[in-house]
Amino acid sequence: MRAHLLLVLVALASACGRTSNAPADAQPTPAAAPSTVIAPPRPVVEAGTASHRLILPCRVMAASGTPRIAMDGGAPTPLAIEGFANGWITLGASDTLTVTLPKTSRELAFVGPAVLDPCVGADEAWLARGRFQGSRGTGESPGAEQWVVTPFGVVRYGTAILEVEVDDGGVRASLKVGSATILPEGATTWELLGTTAPRVVKGAPLGKAGSAASADRCAKALAAAKVLEDALVLPGAAGSPTFGDLAMRANDAHVLGRAACAVAKLRADPSAVAPAATPAPTRVPPDR
Repeated sequence: MRAHLLLVLVALASACGRTSNAPADAQPTPAAAPSTVIAPPRPVVEAGTASHRLILPCRVMAASGTPRIAMDGGAPTPLAIEGFANGWITLGASDTLTVTLPKTSRELAFVGPAVLDPCVGADEAWLARGRFQGSRGTGESPGAEQWVVTPFGVVRYGTAILEVEVDDGGVRASLKVGSATILPEGATTWELLGTTAPRVVKGAPLGKAGSAASADRCAKALAAAKVLEDALVLPGAAGSPTFGDLAMRANDAHVLGRAACAVAKLRADPSAVAPAATPAPTRVPPDR
């Protein structure tokens, strides 16, 4: 049992990287308007797992308004229904978006104005600003969690109805039903969300200063996790009576490192900084 646990933890030791912006497959252009067609991206191979399983892109289930997506650093294009949704998406003030995860069929909903990448890796949605809505009854399975990564912390849940709202100064997490936790940036303990009042976390806005501080926290969290993970593979470690406790602490440290680095990568991604909104043109009544 201990040897099995050791293998699992060593497999988890690789830091999670951003995998949502995979290059597109070269495929014939469909007979549709070029401005609304999104070429299917190549599935991403998830490293650090025994099976190296494929991570397929999210799909758009429903959308309203004029959401736009920028994939692989390209220019924003209109987001198509049933199209792929792995890339930075911009929602206007009246836009909405619902995507489905291919692995679990879990549905994620977003409300504008927002800047988001809904499908990072297998179970992360990055929300730079805007509103996320989580619901029950779609794609839950025992032990499976969804992460909502924001510039100010990470919210994770398995089965819950909740809302996560991000603005330039903080994140507000409201739990309606179920269970969910939040890890404020810089914290080392996940906090259980309650249903009586929302949890508000403030922090540094997006920018160079906040990105540098986040990168430092990521590096320190990874270093702390590596110390524990290295201790697991020392000669005789598996036979120690404290091996189980050490394994649990190593796993907890790995999760904290993953969360800290996800926030740091979101903050460091220039695509997360939304362009200034273009004001609506003033309508001039015709001369009478």
